[in-house]
Amino acid sequence: MSPRKRGEGQTRFYTTHEVARIFGVSPPTVVNWVKAGRMEAVRTPGGHRRIKGSEIAAFARAHQYPVPDGLMAAEGLRVLVVDDERDFADTVREYVSLRTDASVVVACSGFDAGLALERFRPHVLVLDCQMRDLDAVEALERMRDEGITERTRVIACMDYRDAALERRFDFQQLGGRVYKPVKMDELVALIERVADA
Repeated sequence: MSPRKRGEGQTRFYTTHEVARIFGVSPPTVVNWVKAGRMEAVRTPGGHRRIKGSEIAAFARAHQYPVPDGLMAAEGLRVLVVDDERDFADTVREYVSLRTDASVVVACSGFDAGLALERFRPHVLVLDCQMRDLDAVEALERMRDEGITERTRVIACMDYRDAALERRFDFQQLGGRVYKPVKMDELVALIERVADA
């Protein structure tokens, strides 16, 4: 089933009190999650925080909370960014979140990436194929063997051209390939294109 496209229906925003009730915590806990960057929020002109339903659903998946039924439809496109350069990964997350209705989760190690793949079940994976602690060939082969690449499109992100890696995998077939420094508008367009494929 393809994710809900932008423009279908109204984006629902929740107050910190509503989010607190969903997770069974206090409103200050939700505020602390936002301040720590664990959950994205926008501010109203009056200074109140509002959180998208898709962000709540992504947070629930990433932290092993059951996703409330009412949020499943609002969740839409899910994007996982795996890169050991935290600043780069956060920049991608912020830019993609701003330019699309996607829920975006970041993983900065091979271990966290494996957990996020299982819990978050992304539609699109932006994968740094030259991470220090992740063997990209082994990871991609395992994903292919487990059928993950059938439900998740992979965009390979590289610092430099790796002929051996590109001989092993057809990145155009998996989803695509970009080189750093990445032009964010081009990355967003590629994410949206492969999500629609």
